[in-house]
Amino acid sequence: PPYFRRQLVSADLTRAGWIRQLPPPAGRAVLIRAEGLLMYLSPTEVVQVLNDLAQWASKAPAVRLIFDWVCPLSVRLSQLHKALLHTSNPFKPYRSGLHGLDGLCDPHWQRHADYDLMPLAPLNRVYRAVNGQALSGCQALQRP
Repeated sequence: PPYFRRQLVSADLTRAGWIRQLPPPAGRAVLIRAEGLLMYLSPTEVVQVLNDLAQWASKAPAVRLIFDWVCPLSVRLSQLHKALLHTSNPFKPYRSGLHGLDGLCDPHWQRHADYDLMPLAPLNRVYRAVNGQALSGCQALQRP
C-alpha cells in the first residue's frame, strides 16, 4: 500500500556526510532500524551517528530509533575470540557495548523501551544478577 514507505539505505556511517544519503524527513514520522550495526562502531562513532540522526530528524514530527546492543563483556569476549582465531576469517569483533542501558543516550534522544534478547538463558540470568543488565538487548529511543 502507498502508506508504507520503507526505504533501505546503504551508507558508511564512519564517513563524514553519510547522512545526506537519507531522504528528507520533513512532515512525516520516521522509524530507523539499526540492527546489527552499532556494536561494530567505536563508542565515538556511535555518538556521532546518534548526533547526525538527531540533526537530520529535527524536522520530522516523530522519530524512533531501534537498535540492538551488547554488554561490555560481549565486546571483550568477541575481541578475545578474534585474537584466538589467527585466520583470515571475516569475523569482526564488537567495538562498543552499553555500560548500563543509559550508556548511549544523549540529550537528543530519550529511552522509550528496552528489551532483553535472552531473558531465559542461564548465563544471561547470572550476568543480570551481578551487573544489573542483560548480555544483549534491543533498545528504542525517541526524539524528545
